[in-house]
Amino acid sequence: MKRILLKGSVLVAMLLIFSDCEQQIVGPVPNFDYEFPSGGIDVGDVALEDVTPDDITPGSMNTDGQTAFGSNLANVNTNPAALAAVRDQLTSLTQALSTSQKNAVKGLNVNSLPTQVKNGVGDPNSNLISLIASIQGLLKDYPQLAPLVPAMTLPTGGRILNDGGRTLEVTVPLIETKVFAVNALELDCEAAARRAYNTTVAEIDSAYNAQLVLISNKDSENIQAAIALRTISIAAANTRYTERNLVFRAQYDAFAASIASSTVFTPAEIELLNILNTLIYAIDLYNSTLLLNLELTAISNQLAANLAKAAAAKTRMTNEANALRNTAVKAATDRLNDGLNTCHNQGGASGGD
Repeated sequence: MKRILLKGSVLVAMLLIFSDCEQQIVGPVPNFDYEFPSGGIDVGDVALEDVTPDDITPGSMNTDGQTAFGSNLANVNTNPAALAAVRDQLTSLTQALSTSQKNAVKGLNVNSLPTQVKNGVGDPNSNLISLIASIQGLLKDYPQLAPLVPAMTLPTGGRILNDGGRTLEVTVPLIETKVFAVNALELDCEAAARRAYNTTVAEIDSAYNAQLVLISNKDSENIQAAIALRTISIAAANTRYTERNLVFRAQYDAFAASIASSTVFTPAEIELLNILNTLIYAIDLYNSTLLLNLELTAISNQLAANLAKAAAAKTRMTNEANALRNTAVKAATDRLNDGLNTCHNQGGASGGD
């Protein structure tokens, strides 16, 4: 009788345990939230740089000594001091030049001289340029004649960047993103989080690529500004060259008129004055051409410096765009991780990443 009662008690206990387990298994399932925010992360706009190209500072020729000579030459008939000054210069000229050099200068055609000098400067074998350059050096050794050689101020500009012209490199690498392969039919929590991440990253990259287009367009504008300035600068240098040469020819003609109207010089002195006048004109044309070439070189160097400035600006803008994108991608990644943690906390994990 006791055994029957014991078995009955065990049976009742087992039924109670089974009833409790069944109630837990078939109870209400939690309503997990599988919706995650996608998009809406602002990438930000890059500050586009307008690069203003730098121009050269032109050089110049100081011919004050020639002006003083011309003033004396115009007054030799009435001013004994002016006559004495010119005769001192003629005496020095006789000492400075050989007979062959004087004859060579006498044989120059002043009308074709500008073209001959310009072409000759580019020819290392030019006898004309060799003649002018050598005589110019001789005149500098005589105090009375040295002021007749123009004093040159060289053009400035065209300085390469402090690092030797090396342009900046992109220093902000892009954070790599991963596009998760998500089954569109999956409705689990992790899939929803990754799907939202994919959408967000696609929007970020679209905005980033749009910024790169703007940067490329601004870079093209900066480059074109540098090239346009180069064109303007070359035209201005050639204009200065032409205007200088017109002044020099007018000066030659004025000196020739003074020589022709003088009444105090001997025929030998007249011959020397004509040689000196032609020589001054040739020296001016020679230095004018040298100055033009120096300015053209400076303009070319300045273009390289301006293009380097534009490239540096493009690098800075690209670095900023990369940094803005990286910040946005990090925000998207943080959002993804938060979503995955939410999945794990509410029990909706699908078995790993």
